[in-house]
Amino acid sequence: TSPAGREHVARLTYTLSLRRRPAAPLRNLLLPPALTSALAPLALCLPAPSGERVALGLALLLAITVFQLMLAEILPPAETAPLLGRFYMASMAVITASTAVSVLLLAVYHCGLEAKPLPRWVRVVILGHLARVLAIRPPGEPHQRRTGSEVEAGLTSGRRTQSVRG
Repeated sequence: TSPAGREHVARLTYTLSLRRRPAAPLRNLLLPPALTSALAPLALCLPAPSGERVALGLALLLAITVFQLMLAEILPPAETAPLLGRFYMASMAVITASTAVSVLLLAVYHCGLEAKPLPRWVRVVILGHLARVLAIRPPGEPHQRRTGSEVEAGLTSGRRTQSVRG
């Protein structure tokens, strides 16, 4: 207290200057999962005997799951999924599909001499319809050009037409 009977109060003023770094969320939440997702198709380039294709796919799937859990902790709850969450889900779908294709390729690779003939429905669906959709021709079949009217006639009649070499 002072001799005049008034109390002296010390006054302290702080000035905080906050600045947002726009690159931080990009660097921490978007770039690592994007790079992780880019590694998924590369698992198909690994040699089949190495046995690491499926392990890489599962490790990538685990990494994306961890990033999604981190995002769920950071963001407040909302009725719709955030855009970044949708990106993580799409990445998980790509990695899952890549791992599933790896499993199928490894099953075919390790089948060896014990291979059984393909069931008829697989031959019709994959070697017939899907090959036509993807414009893949069987090995040994020469490339043939078809005129527009021949293609149109084949599509409307539901059967293959003989092509004329041009």
